[in-house]
Formats: sequence, structure tokens, C-alpha cells
Amino acid sequence: MTDVTGLPFPELMREWVFERIGMRPSTYEQPLPPEPAELAASGTYRTGREVPGRWHVYPEMAAAGLWTTPTDLARLAIEVALSAEGRANHVLSQGMAREMLSPQFPRVGEPTWGDQQNPDRMGLGFFLGDASCPARFGHIGDDEGFTAILVMFGDTGQGAVIMVNSALGIALANIVLASLAREYGWNFTPPLYSGIVTEFYVFLAVPLALSLAVLLGILFAVSRARHAWIAYVLACLLTLFAHTVPALLGLWSYWILHPMRGPFGGALLLMPVTLMLLVLAPLWTRWRKGAQRLAG
Repeated sequence: MTDVTGLPFPELMREWVFERIGMRPSTYEQPLPPEPAELAASGTYRTGREVPGRWHVYPEMAAAGLWTTPTDLARLAIEVALSAEGRANHVLSQGMAREMLSPQFPRVGEPTWGDQQNPDRMGLGFFLGDASCPARFGHIGDDEGFTAILVMFGDTGQGAVIMVNSALGIALANIVLASLAREYGWNFTPPLYSGIVTEFYVFLAVPLALSLAVLLGILFAVSRARHAWIAYVLACLLTLFAHTVPALLGLWSYWILHPMRGPFGGALLLMPVTLMLLVLAPLWTRWRKGAQRLAG
């Protein structure tokens, strides 16, 4: 397009798209000019840490260079839906809009909102609903520290756009979309994003279970009491269970066989702890007996 028009890509998009449908805050300018940069959110990682430099500047401007707002993306979705009906053709003709919303690939390899029974289809730039919801179109995307979801129902004019300056934004957005779908009676159920379980697993469940195992194991090593040994075994089982929960929930089919995430991973984590405690227990007993002799 830039070769044909002779216009830089940001200027071309502003004149041909943004100004025509009222997306005035949106821009492809890279780097972002000072004034909009002051208003822009900073990207954050899963841990909450801010992306160095607040955001990345990508060379693939069309795919990863858009700065926009949820309102502007909603305007774009509405324009596409109306254009497909011949009711608003500020940018696209009715024929081109319908081509965008027609399946070009009947099955997307990695489901976005569908599943194996109801797979996503792919139009020109949009994920499309399956035969049970053919009027649905939208997209999911992310840059470093940013995520966004757009879903639109062309037959009813309903939809939503959710943008989050976090790598975990899709997890939050799917929860919000599920509430919207129930409230407005959409034929749409967003998938449970496994990232929530992943974060719980990585940062809370496994460390707590493993810490409990270590503490109770030390108690066993110190006291040599039978109840402490039983407690340590229970803590080990708890750690293995923490590794198994995602598989039991069916969130990741390969989780249970993963060398570090599944129960095998839990066993690997506990192995050095158990060996350490088995060595520590007799050493502690010997040291305590020696201390008692010196005290006597």
C-alpha cells in the first residue's frame, strides 16, 4: 500500500481508515509521539513488573504497531459489521467486508474461542464462529505486556472490546466476556484461560506445598517422632497433588505427563528434599546425643 500510494503507513491508515470512521485517538506512529505517550499505559509482565521502556517498538508496524483504545476498536468492529450489510461503507465495500467475514480456512489449528468439536474458522483478519454461531467475528492479540480481545456479533450488533496492560489480560478478559455473554444471552462461552491456573500453580500452590513438606520433614528429622513422619508423608502427597490438579481439571492434557509440571515433576522436586532429610536426621540425632553427653 505504501508503494502504491507513496504515503507512510501511519499516514495512510490515518487518512484511509481512522479519520473515516472516527478512530481519531488511534495511530500507527512509531515511536509514539510525546503527547499520546503521556496517556499510554505501560506494559506489565505476569509478575506485575513493568516492561523496560514501558513498551516495545516493533518493526512489523501493521501487525504490532497500533496504538488504540477499546472504543476505537469497537468502532472498527461496528463498521465492518455494518459494511457487510451494505449499511456503512466508509472504508470497505459490502463485497469486501463479506469476504473478510467469510471462512478462508475452515479450521484454525489452535482454537481461540472454539474447541475440537466447534473449531474456529479464519476469515481475512478475523477469527470467525463455527456453524453454531456464524455471525461472530473477532480477534485476540498481544504484545509484550499488553493483551486485547475483540468479539462482535454482526447479526445483533452486540460485542465487546477488552484491553489490558498485562500479560495475564486474556485471563481477565475471558472472565468479563463470560459475564457479558450470560447477561446479554450471547451464544458464546469463552474458554477458561489456563494462565490463571498456571500462575496459581507456579507462584502459590507448589511453593507452599513444597515448603510445608520441607518444614514437616525438618520436624521429623529433629524429633524422630512417628507423627512427624506421617505429617511429612502427607506433605509430600500434598505437593504431588498440587502438581496433579491442572491435569485433573483437564485444563492441559499434557500436564500430567510433563517432566516438570506433572506429578513426576513433583516427585523430582521432593527427591532432593527427602534425601537431604534422610541424611540430616541421623546427623541431627548424633549431634544431639553428643550435646547431651557434654551437658551431663
